[in-house]
Amino acid sequence: MHQDTEPESPDATIFVLVHGGAHGAWAFGRLASLLVQEGHQVVAQDLPGHGLGAGFPRSYTTRPLNLQEFATEPSPIAHLSLRDYSEQVIGCFGGSLHGCPTAGSSSSGTAWPGSC
Repeated sequence: MHQDTEPESPDATIFVLVHGGAHGAWAFGRLASLLVQEGHQVVAQDLPGHGLGAGFPRSYTTRPLNLQEFATEPSPIAHLSLRDYSEQVIGCFGGSLHGCPTAGSSSSGTAWPGSC
């Protein structure tokens, strides 16, 4: 899912909503609607490997579940890194966070790696 809205005025605040693990842009549907109603611009994108189009290990969907196969099958997102996520979000700003305050964290305690 990808949600972009155009601001009502040039002074509108732009909110870039970044989801955590096991979520996607869909998690911000209600919040995005409320922000748009207040005249703000909202950008919410699925991070690489997440959201409604996320892939699961093949063994995860096989029944009965083969625990050995599931435990040893590589994750379809194993190749992704925090840099991939950072680049996705920075792309929302046209490739630069210069002058844009950023902050973030996850429930695991991982701090957002972006900086201005």
